[in-house]
Amino acid sequence: MKIGDLIKIRRPSIGVPKNTIGMIMDIAFADSGLRYFNIQMFGLAWNHPRRYLGRDLEVISEGQKQKRK
Repeated sequence: MKIGDLIKIRRPSIGVPKNTIGMIMDIAFADSGLRYFNIQMFGLAWNHPRRYLGRDLEVISEGQKQKRK
């Protein structure tokens, strides 16, 4: 998984139902070494990213690499 990938949430949480669609906006690491993803959701009432672990996400479509000019 990488920034720009379109994903589907596999685990429901408060305010975010299962199968919600979003996009990976950032990837970060916790002090414990766990990698988590900041996901911007589509179609929800608020407009701020939520954090998820990779096991809770399913890639629907991979983001495209931009070519340098």
